[in-house]
Amino acid sequence: MRVVVLPKTEGETVLESLEAMGVEHEYQCRSGYCGACRSKASGVVDYVLEPVALINAGEILPCCCIAKGPVLIEINEQSLTEGLSELIFFKKQA
Repeated sequence: MRVVVLPKTEGETVLESLEAMGVEHEYQCRSGYCGACRSKASGVVDYVLEPVALINAGEILPCCCIAKGPVLIEINEQSLTEGLSELIFFKKQA
């Protein structure tokens, strides 16, 4: 299952955006250390904290990166609230 993520507020991590959307995404440390949140994704992100966990091409650590535009992230289908299949949030305009 793929979900399109755009941050609702400035500086919101991809993980925080997913949580705001009601998606329960696996994580442990929220600092890029453990790699538990490692996900396949496409789109441009910036890392708030330089990740210590290994990430491969086409992967991100949602806990410590910020979307710089739309990010298409693969998630476990059971992570979605029942009845929702795709969610899109838009960044607030200044």
